[in-house]
This record gives sequence, C-alpha cells and structure tokens, in this order.
Amino acid sequence: MRAGAGHPAPGRVGARATVADNRAGASTLFLTSAGDAATVRVTASAGSGGGTPVSKDVQLPAGGTVALPAPEPGGLNGSFALTVETVSGGPVMAARMLSLPAKDVPMFTIQALRDDHSTVRVPQAGQDPGVVLR
Repeated sequence: MRAGAGHPAPGRVGARATVADNRAGASTLFLTSAGDAATVRVTASAGSGGGTPVSKDVQLPAGGTVALPAPEPGGLNGSFALTVETVSGGPVMAARMLSLPAKDVPMFTIQALRDDHSTVRVPQAGQDPGVVLR
C-alpha cells in the first residue's frame, strides 16, 4: 500500500469505513496497522436478501498486516456490506479483495476502505414545551 507517482495514497479507516457488495466466500480483508498495534471490529451486515449481522474483533500487530476471509452474516442470502471500526491503536488502513470467476477465468478487484464519516455529533438539547405552542 505504498503511494507513489500515479498511485493514490491509501485512506485510513479512521473511526469507521464500509465497503458494499461482498459475496459469500469471495471477499478477503487486508488490515494494516501503520503505527502502534491496533484492534479493529469487523462487522458483516445482514445480506441483501436476509441474514443475521456478525462482528469480530481483530488484533493487528504494530506495523503489521493481517489478511482474513471476510466474516459472513449468519443465514446469508445475497450480498452484504463490511464495516471496519478502529477500536484502539492505529492508525489502520484496510482493503477488500473480491475474487469472482468470469467464464471460468479467475478475476479479482481490490478496493481501499476509507473513513466514510458515517458518524455525527448530536448537540445536547433541552426540553422546550413552548415549541409545541408555536
């Protein structure tokens, strides 16, 4: 995952990164801790046609990479999304390899996972009964 001329720098997972269109037995995650040891939580969503989400915590050694088959939802039916969340340590970089044959020819694609900024801060609010009367 080295950046250079003509090669985009990989994004960091940050708080959370998600990749869609994973298939049973065809997705592999590559997780790299670019600094201190890290722990990430990998969650497989319910499938597009049903299933039960599953989560798995993965330990990454300092400066090391771990490759693992993507966890799959229980009772998977259809494709599913994978979410990687940084629990501790890091920074963490991640990529997903999707391997699917096309006309009996092995084919694959690799996609970097970047922080999807899917969390928001909700301001603290107080009750104001006067709002109902306006």
